[in-house]
Amino acid sequence: MKKVILLYVVLLLLTIFMLYGCGRDYEDSQDNLDTGTPVDNNKNPEIVYTFPENEQRDIAHDERIIIRFSEAIDQNNFWSSIYFSPVIDLTDWTPSWSRNEVKLNPPIGVKPFDLNSEYTLMVPRGAVVDLFGNSMTTDHVITFKTLRYPVEEIKGGITFAGKVTPI
Repeated sequence: MKKVILLYVVLLLLTIFMLYGCGRDYEDSQDNLDTGTPVDNNKNPEIVYTFPENEQRDIAHDERIIIRFSEAIDQNNFWSSIYFSPVIDLTDWTPSWSRNEVKLNPPIGVKPFDLNSEYTLMVPRGAVVDLFGNSMTTDHVITFKTLRYPVEEIKGGITFAGKVTPI
């Protein structure tokens, strides 16, 4: 009889523990994806990494853009607010989200960037809004320059400026 009562007490305690653990506040469940620590809901998000980096040279004409944030952000707000100068139509680009990072992929087979050209990607401060409604405090600007010559794939390697490099 004591074993049955002990079993019921243990089951009751496990049930209470499970219900309490699953009932955490929304804020507590928004952990920083890199460190596992709770995100400060008063802290403004930031862009912590980009590819290409600002002022980078020799970017391929069909390169994707990678942007990493300090925390998870509102994806819909971001995608509708960014833009290139000179203007590039982002309609057919595909955003690929992974945790707190987005990869902006141009359409397959399309080379959106012209040869030997400079581009600026503008990320307005209002484009980056975290899950608590906090936005970046400043605009983020990434300027890069593309390759002077086209890169073409050929059987057995890649040709660049007349040289064949094996794959």
